Amino acid sequence: RILEMAVDCFGRRGYRATSVSEIARAANLTQAASYAYFDNKEALFRAAVDADVSDLIDEISALVDGVPARDLIPTVIVHAV
Repeated sequence: RILEMAVDCFGRRGYRATSVSEIARAANLTQAASYAYFDNKEALFRAAVDADVSDLIDEISALVDGVPARDLIPTVIVHAV
């Protein structure tokens, strides 16, 4: 839940405008509880980006399944955008 809220908050407001306490509140946790999972804001941000990109890769992989190799790069670009 913390990562889900971090992706949402960082995505809407950006890194600088988002606080760990804001993310923790959105996840129904205390700020102290969030530090049990992530050492600092940067670690939380990196984990959120990793989770968000991983989801995107999974989505695009499903969309390009069976696409011929010669069409793969343009198809990936179209779906990523």
